[in-house]
Amino acid sequence: MVKSPLLNKLFRTIHSTRGPFFGVVAVVAVGLSVFISMVAVSDNLLRSRESFYRQTDFADLFFHVVRAPEGVVEKIAAVNGVCGVSGRIQKDVSLFRPDGTRATLRLTGFRLPMENELNRILVQKGRLFENNPEGGVLEILLNPQFAKANGLRPGSTVSVAAEGKEKPMEVVGIAASPEFVYAVKDAASVFEDPSGFGVAMMSLKQAQQILDFRGSVNQILVRIVPGTDLNRLRKEIRTILEPYGNLADYPQKDQISEAILRGELEQLRVAATFLPSFFLGLATLMQAVFLGRLVKAARTQIGLMKALGYDNGRLMLLYGGYSLASSGIGGGVGIVAGYGLARVFTRLYATYFNLPRLEAAFNPRSAGLGLALTLALGCLAGLLGARFILEIRPAEAMRLPSPRRTVKLFLEEWPFVWERLDLASRMSLRSIFRNRFRSAVTFLGVLVSIGMLVVSLFTRDSVESLFDRHFNWELRYDLLARFASPVKSSELLNLERLPGVLRVEPLFELPVRLTFRGRHEETVVFGIVPGQSFFGISDHRNRPRGLPVSGLLLDWNSARKLGARPGDILEMETLLGKGPSRKDRLTVAGLCRKSVGRVSYLDLQTLNSILQETGLVTGAAIKTGWGQSLKTERAMTGMINVSSVISRQKEREYMERNLAYMNLSVAILVAFSSLLGLAIIFNASALAFSERRRDLASLRAMGFSRGEVAMFLLKENLLLLAAGTFAGLPFGRLLSEGYARAVRTDLFSFAAVVFPRTYLLATAGGAAFSALAFFLGLRSLKQLDVAEIVKARD
Repeated sequence: MVKSPLLNKLFRTIHSTRGPFFGVVAVVAVGLSVFISMVAVSDNLLRSRESFYRQTDFADLFFHVVRAPEGVVEKIAAVNGVCGVSGRIQKDVSLFRPDGTRATLRLTGFRLPMENELNRILVQKGRLFENNPEGGVLEILLNPQFAKANGLRPGSTVSVAAEGKEKPMEVVGIAASPEFVYAVKDAASVFEDPSGFGVAMMSLKQAQQILDFRGSVNQILVRIVPGTDLNRLRKEIRTILEPYGNLADYPQKDQISEAILRGELEQLRVAATFLPSFFLGLATLMQAVFLGRLVKAARTQIGLMKALGYDNGRLMLLYGGYSLASSGIGGGVGIVAGYGLARVFTRLYATYFNLPRLEAAFNPRSAGLGLALTLALGCLAGLLGARFILEIRPAEAMRLPSPRRTVKLFLEEWPFVWERLDLASRMSLRSIFRNRFRSAVTFLGVLVSIGMLVVSLFTRDSVESLFDRHFNWELRYDLLARFASPVKSSELLNLERLPGVLRVEPLFELPVRLTFRGRHEETVVFGIVPGQSFFGISDHRNRPRGLPVSGLLLDWNSARKLGARPGDILEMETLLGKGPSRKDRLTVAGLCRKSVGRVSYLDLQTLNSILQETGLVTGAAIKTGWGQSLKTERAMTGMINVSSVISRQKEREYMERNLAYMNLSVAILVAFSSLLGLAIIFNASALAFSERRRDLASLRAMGFSRGEVAMFLLKENLLLLAAGTFAGLPFGRLLSEGYARAVRTDLFSFAAVVFPRTYLLATAGGAAFSALAFFLGLRSLKQLDVAEIVKARD
């Protein structure tokens, strides 16, 4: 088989420039692997979610009432646009653990048989509960995260407090529910340890018996006909439920588990766009610049080939093939590495989201799209780089390029500075300013490398800052005790007498519906005492502020959804679920912002006056002595009216354990950024060296030693490294802020925080890449054939 001369030329060119060639391959592979992995994980989550929601018939609308007869389900089913309705019971109860501490179980009753019900459950281990089990045993299913965290399995027995009585229950299985894919109590408890909150599923009949809800329900689930006006339907159903105390209603997208999962999918979408675009854009630029300089360096060879009859099209195809080869190889490596990463990330997400059948699957569409994208960008880079072939004339190419016109540097006008510089420094400065394009490429390489290292490392800084702010500023208590129902503040005396307690502050957690100019928002208002010290409050700019004497301190997310600003008057309707609902008008005294979750604040006395009560509380924030919190928590075991106890330290330990997973993601991103940085700087250095082979050989011929020439190159590199680092650090900060804004959600306020150590690590990384690229270049310096180069032979 006879090979084409141009094909042989292509292989020889790749071999002679294999260092820069595989540098571009590495950048393409990194960009595509990030794209493939993020898209694959997103597709896996979407596919598993849609399949699970379809299999379990996830409701479109949720309505919570105080108490409604079961017959109301038939009335709602008759509404035009409704195609499915389920009525059930859902209530939080306390679970007593063997160590004397408590957890909260969201007890949910399901009607049997379940085939035609909404939000059906999927049994993963064990069996489904029964309506009338032998011996009257109370049978429950648990969500897997809670069961695992507490060492529970089918056959285990637990004890809960229901309606003031302790009830033993038997765990008969582990199950998944579409509304608890991410099991969390409310929007203010996103970081709660899964050992402290779980979901217990049981038959509706048994739930009605133990919760004293015979013949009644407190939650209505609705499935609508596609195309139905959702707002009209909600209003009609609200009217039907009005006599029964309509506490809250919301569409599927606002259901807390779905909102968290959707937020994570949005973050994946941003990551799959932001990072790969950056990497692949850089790869395209690197290829275009490299090819352009390669064409200029081979102008004599190209001129000779033109003289031998090769036209522009064939020669552009030759150098375009160089770009396509690097894109094709990088694309193949990126697809394989991307699906390897996708498997790792999918296993990571499976620990957080209880989605059955969540597994990494090969998606030919995303692989084909990614490969087509890299090849298209390779073609673009090939055209941009090879366009200089059109300018080469055979006769002119046989001669060396005419020397460029040079001018004095501005420093040369200052003799007292210029004359103090040694020869190597002067040569370095002249080389930098007289070869601006070459210097700019190296400068940009360092800038991008430093910037990407900052972006890779800032996520850990931001999460650490968020943890510090959330657990040391916003939450300064040790324990948070919640009562089963509102009690008089005098009940707090019993908590103050517990062992280890130093101080107790009252709290009222009030679910409300805020209305402003026809817009509605359901949220939670914390009623606290002005001057309290256990809840740190920040304004919408994260500046500390106190509780206003009058008016509502409105959460900034709620304000954004309502379109409200300080000074506006809102209508607030209480949704407590006990006693009559109250309405009042409140002035927005200011905006507040919480790192995690959504909470507004109100003076406790004002809140009680709205409820037409005096001295009511729903919980208490407790400060204990050093190392006494567990002892205090165990002492509450006998207090049946205490429904749950949350330990701030346990929440923090749980989140810190999960940092190990984040560290894995950061380590992968840092490795990719390091590879990118090394490839960019090495390519810039290798190309700069190839362009200066004649200059360096001339210096050697004039008597300069290898060490002197190396010092000249080192000083030039150090100057460009310093300039690139100086610009790269703020560039990385800007990229970090842009990424943080892109992934911010209603429940999670992610601020861009960059610690000094990150700047130091990024600087050290850039210096390491430059040093490695420099020493790799020194090998080429030792291999210079001075005699051949000086004879001007290409």
